[in-house]
Amino acid sequence: KNWSDETKLQELRGLFGSRVDRKSPEKNRVNLSRLHGLAVSGGFRNSCIRSVCWRIFLGVLPTDDATCENWLRVLRARREEYQTLCEQYIIDPHKEKDRGDLLVNNPLAQEKDSTWTKYFELQALQKSIVIDLERLNPEDEFFRDSAIQESMLRILTVWSSMNPDISYRQGMHELLANFVTVLHRDQLSVPAPPSPPPAAAAHQSA
Repeated sequence: KNWSDETKLQELRGLFGSRVDRKSPEKNRVNLSRLHGLAVSGGFRNSCIRSVCWRIFLGVLPTDDATCENWLRVLRARREEYQTLCEQYIIDPHKEKDRGDLLVNNPLAQEKDSTWTKYFELQALQKSIVIDLERLNPEDEFFRDSAIQESMLRILTVWSSMNPDISYRQGMHELLANFVTVLHRDQLSVPAPPSPPPAAAAHQSA
């Protein structure tokens, strides 16, 4: 289903107790009681801003100074933080320029802190994740897409590496699948504007 920009804006305005006040950011608070009530009653089942609400519930988006401009700043910072985590935890010694002491940092070394040791541990972790991802909704073409599987693999790898006491457990991929589906659906909910006819395009570029 496709929603217009206006439909999304109307739903977003419903998250606030009053209209957005650009001069007083402290007044731009999400109406959490209304949000919780809608969520419990299934009010977001067919919503075009379901992923926005999930981000609020998970603490990704702030509920105070909840303007689109501030949310965009927060999301950019979160994405940069995630990229840093990917670089930190997804290790590939083949890409390292400075390999340090080769007596310690080589594929045959048994040193616990060796980059290669961490790399092999990472490969074992990812192998178990990939097995589950390949079994995920095999009839759904969305989850057969290599880009989607690679994205889910990165997310599960980083989370597991950040939480070594828990690490990866079977079924986590199914929990993640719900988030990926909703985020992707909301991203595609507004159709791209149609391309201008050749004559108009020529006029615009003149």
